[in-house]
Amino acid sequence: MRRLTLAASLAAAACASPGLPLPAPEGLAETDPRVVACRTEANATPTRREIARRAGPSVDQQEAARRELDRAILAAYHACLQGAGLARMRGVEPVQRPVATERPAPGAPLPPDPSSVVPLAAPPASTGY
Repeated sequence: MRRLTLAASLAAAACASPGLPLPAPEGLAETDPRVVACRTEANATPTRREIARRAGPSVDQQEAARRELDRAILAAYHACLQGAGLARMRGVEPVQRPVATERPAPGAPLPPDPSSVVPLAAPPASTGY
């Protein structure tokens, strides 16, 4: 029951958000019927349900699921454009940073400033024993 509630809330949040921008390829209008059809198909990709099903309850897991969903929608959009014979948008894939390194945990101490770290003293000299 808890998973069903979580999946429903995640799906509702995904529907409420403006979503990933899917610009039309160069030379085509944003309202071109083929572009609109590809946007609709990309937003209705069955991968959405699978990603929502696997999303965990923590904020980091939900953020990772949102990123995975964005990548899946973009891939489905580009695949549809290619299938329709339209030019694929060019560019490089954005850097995919781990979620945990972007935001410190609540209440976690900040890392020390490198200039304030005092080096350890050298070990004492041997006493000959």
